[in-house]
Amino acid sequence: MSFAVYVKAELARIWPEKACCRQAELAGLVAFAGCLEEKENGPYLVLRTGQAAVARLLYRLLRAGLDVRPKVDTATHRYYLLAPLTPVLLEWLDGWPGLLDRNQRLSQRQLRRVGLGGSCCRRAFLRGAFLVAGSVSNPRAGYHLEISLPGAAWGYNLALLLLPFKLQPHLAERRGGTVLYFKDGEQVARFLNVIEAHAALLDFESARVYREVRNRVNRLVNCDTANLNRTVEASMRQVASICRLGNFINLAELPPGLREVAALRLQYPDATLRELGQMLKPRVGKAAVSYRLRRLEELAAQLAKERAGGAPL
Repeated sequence: MSFAVYVKAELARIWPEKACCRQAELAGLVAFAGCLEEKENGPYLVLRTGQAAVARLLYRLLRAGLDVRPKVDTATHRYYLLAPLTPVLLEWLDGWPGLLDRNQRLSQRQLRRVGLGGSCCRRAFLRGAFLVAGSVSNPRAGYHLEISLPGAAWGYNLALLLLPFKLQPHLAERRGGTVLYFKDGEQVARFLNVIEAHAALLDFESARVYREVRNRVNRLVNCDTANLNRTVEASMRQVASICRLGNFINLAELPPGLREVAALRLQYPDATLRELGQMLKPRVGKAAVSYRLRRLEELAAQLAKERAGGAPL
């Protein structure tokens, strides 16, 4: 079972306690999965979904709120609910202006007038929209939640509904349609909380913490590995320079500071600058050890240049 199916299975089991919330959730389902079609025996409201649990929820909401018993058909793993346009259903649709209009933008005043002014009803509407048009990726792979919009205007309408919850979605054109999406883990988690997918939210947060801790550990390991590689490369270069310098001169003739550092580097090629500084008497810091090793490399390069015929410095 994919994470999206898991989330929808949890949401489909939620039965809103308030009648207004049941109406709002039904409105979200109708807006994102419904259309009017003319059949042989009259006009119907047709609702489509790919999950049996969502189809059952639609059936219960239509029957409980509007006393409509839709006919249920199945085809190619999809469920079709055909609800005849009874006077009660027509009156209900008239009470939700723009619900089936894919191009109408709704104002805050209109949203309040149709019953979406309260937080609980907004949550129910968004839950209905996600149930039939939403998708969310497995948080172990990445953070992505999206809702396929029935029309471009619904990007604006949903943005208004999401605004009180401090959710800032993005819009994108895809396969000839428009999708509203979130790619930030915090925003995805907040949306799951808004639509009351609490069990899925716990799983999401657990996976998010695991993924972020793993990424942090990987970054630290990569950083440590890079630092270690740089230390080894520098040490090998310094040892090679000191050996080359020994071919040109007697290392015992070097100034005391350079002579001591050269001897320690040859004896302890894996030691860090700090460790070399601690071995010196008197002890010195990393900067001083680095300076002395750099002087040894410069001296080796200078003598090599002179031996090759270059002008002495």
